[in-house]
Amino acid sequence: MNTEYKFKGEPITKKQRRILLVFLCLVLGLVSVVGIFFGTYTPTVTFDVSQTSGDVTSGASGYLYGLAENGVPSTAMCESIDISSVSQKVINGLQHPIGDIDHVAEMLDATDYNVVYLQDIYDTWYYNHDVIMQQRADGTYDWQVFLNEDFLPKVRKSVELLSEKKYADKIVYCLYNECDNGIWFGETRTTDDPYNKFGVWAEYSVAGRDNFNQAWKQTYETVRSLNEFALIGGPGFCDYDHDEILYFLQFCAENDCLPDIMIYHELHDDSVYYWQDHVDDYRAIEASLAIEPLPIIVTEYGRMQDNGYPGKMVQYITKIEDSKVYANNAYWRLANNLNDVCADDNSPNANWWLMRWYADMEGKTLVSKSHDLFKSDFERSVKKRKALDHQGFMGIASVNNACTQMTAVCGGRSGEAKVVFDNIRGTSFENKMLKITVEETVYKGLYGIVSQPVILNEYTVFQKGNSLTVRFTDLDEANAYHITVCVTDETEIYENKNTDVPQRYEFEYGTLLGNAYLYDSYCPTSGGTLGMVGGMENEGDGILLHVNVPVDGTYSLDFVYGNSNDGAFGENGRQNPDDRKHTVAVLSVDDTEQKIYLPNTIKSEYTSCYTAEVNLTKGDHYIAVMHEEGTYVLDSLVVTRRTETESVSVLPDSDRTDADVQSFLVVAPFDGSYMFYTDQQESTFSVDGAAGNTNSRGQALVRLRRGLNYVDFDVQERMDLVVCTSETDVTCTVLTPEMAVLEDAIAKRNDKGIEYIDGISSESGSARFTFDVDKSGDYRVTLLYANNDEGGVHDYNVDLIERYVTVEVNGQVQNVFCRNTYSWDTFKTVTFNVRLQEGSNTMILSNDGSIRFNGAETYAPYISDITVCPVVME
Repeated sequence: MNTEYKFKGEPITKKQRRILLVFLCLVLGLVSVVGIFFGTYTPTVTFDVSQTSGDVTSGASGYLYGLAENGVPSTAMCESIDISSVSQKVINGLQHPIGDIDHVAEMLDATDYNVVYLQDIYDTWYYNHDVIMQQRADGTYDWQVFLNEDFLPKVRKSVELLSEKKYADKIVYCLYNECDNGIWFGETRTTDDPYNKFGVWAEYSVAGRDNFNQAWKQTYETVRSLNEFALIGGPGFCDYDHDEILYFLQFCAENDCLPDIMIYHELHDDSVYYWQDHVDDYRAIEASLAIEPLPIIVTEYGRMQDNGYPGKMVQYITKIEDSKVYANNAYWRLANNLNDVCADDNSPNANWWLMRWYADMEGKTLVSKSHDLFKSDFERSVKKRKALDHQGFMGIASVNNACTQMTAVCGGRSGEAKVVFDNIRGTSFENKMLKITVEETVYKGLYGIVSQPVILNEYTVFQKGNSLTVRFTDLDEANAYHITVCVTDETEIYENKNTDVPQRYEFEYGTLLGNAYLYDSYCPTSGGTLGMVGGMENEGDGILLHVNVPVDGTYSLDFVYGNSNDGAFGENGRQNPDDRKHTVAVLSVDDTEQKIYLPNTIKSEYTSCYTAEVNLTKGDHYIAVMHEEGTYVLDSLVVTRRTETESVSVLPDSDRTDADVQSFLVVAPFDGSYMFYTDQQESTFSVDGAAGNTNSRGQALVRLRRGLNYVDFDVQERMDLVVCTSETDVTCTVLTPEMAVLEDAIAKRNDKGIEYIDGISSESGSARFTFDVDKSGDYRVTLLYANNDEGGVHDYNVDLIERYVTVEVNGQVQNVFCRNTYSWDTFKTVTFNVRLQEGSNTMILSNDGSIRFNGAETYAPYISDITVCPVVME
């Protein structure tokens, strides 16, 4: 059969056929090459062991409104992550009911800079917004009059107060915050926007820039006249803009009002990609104007969907540390958890482990390159004519000053990746036995407690070659990873690979039941877009998930969920916090059912973790979560096999350790008794300042609080500490509400049977307890309480109030802040130390009113049981 091929109606010649055949072969060959490349390509971070880029700065460990009150978060939590800088409100500021710089200053001894937002003296966002916009609509607004008659008098009072503080030398006065929105200094423009109740808006035009520059100069001179040594920060623009920064600095250079600290924000989707470009551009502007390099504090960084998400935060840490600037994580949600670094006041979440690993880095950072083709910003690379070196999989590494250990943190993608330590020849790691430890911090929601990381692998190698490669085969984009490489005296080559690593199952891949649906959250979710399951509000609504486990065993099912459930909207257009309740759902595991109670998380997008423990056989299982009462959303399920020997995390703390003290940070999963094992017989130690001692066998049964406990041993030689949970409990005294002598306070019982004391405020009310102890010494007091107070109005920040109780024991007085529990139904604990005497002791609970917001009456939380324990059981 003769087949005639045609092209445009004409027969194809043999020559054309040959050309076509060659072309097809080339195409197929190219496709094959591309296929092989894509099939073998592995995202990589390469660290040059022979080159360092400067001292580790901890610059990324900064927080805007990360601290609410003294003790919220706890002092241990703040110390544990080496906070380098903060941004807080001015003394007596009204922007939020918490975050006063003077209230939290005691927890900031180790910071380099404490930024104070002077405009936070006002109570609304943007500062005095409605008053100014109404005046603009009326044609009566004059920024100069407002400055002279309103703002500058407030500035004078604030600077006078702050200049007298013992921490005055670290204060950075941020004169203006996001002033480039135009509201104070822009030109008035009309608008037809039906949602604009004023009918006008303010444009930050060239005239607006000039107005701001003049205001900056006047405010700058006011602060300088009151404190010639004041550190002044600005301009505080809402993002980095070359033209605006140049315009501002030119004016400042010409008018002798240059800031001491450069401040701007990085809050865009591409801020990670452009971070170093902006720093380099700013330095070039300085050089062009002959300005000496200024410290940079990016006082707000990270999007709402980034904060608290380890896989994303590791990217920011990489860029910030590489650029050697300071940066404060943005305040999007709550002002009591270091911007989603901790699960509550003292318990770590997954993000804390990343920040702790970062804080533990010592010495100098290594020069690095990242390559992750599939997560590159192609457009940026083409426009800037740069290599694809700003991608998803990122990391930083450091080498200690003794050159005996390298550590790295990395993450930012799912699947395969590798970390390469290159150019090892000629360094102190060549021809040495090295011990490599690889760890993972598993994301369990913003406020899910993570008491320890997962050790993925621990092995030794004798390093002969020029490079060392650590490979990952199953990265989780939500998580972050930690690599430790140290020179060791061990001689055996071994590998201990973990076969019980947690497995994450995304609920969006399950079977939707009833009216359940998928949606994309504005807060972090694992699994990417449409990663949340909602709509479980009525009977029959739920989700069915299929899981598979490799062996028989007891498993933890960690449900990453959110629960707003805070009632109907009132006449003021807001929901009543008092309506916040637990949600009830039905958990089915194969053929078994149980009701589970999901504590409130304030908003559905603010995710926490509920853990159920079940026995599963090897193979397939079906897990369903069905609506019973209230509403909830589900993000993912983390399945982990429980092992018989689960030790407590004990982290050596180099910052507190010196020639006379060996310090450890012990992460306890719950309030209770723990056994210490040491080789130090009859040694003395302290737990968060409370004294104890080991016995003749080097052991001690110790009372620890949930979360972080600093344990300091008075020893000069190096020692190890092993901590395990104990079935034997420290003998404690429990004080119940019915044992109290109440004055103007009331003992109540809620519908769950919990007894508590209410009615203690700065105006009246107290509770007196009298009890005996066998021995004088330090004791740990654990207070069970509920606090759901809220005040203020904000577009996205939840203005929680952290109530406190004044505790007087035998004449010694301290104020104990009790972090918000998000519902009056949710009772949590706070632990503090007291000194008791043998025999009878008296404890009085009241509220002294010494710490107030805007002069308002202050209240103690609901107070339930009080547990009084010796530090060590004899």
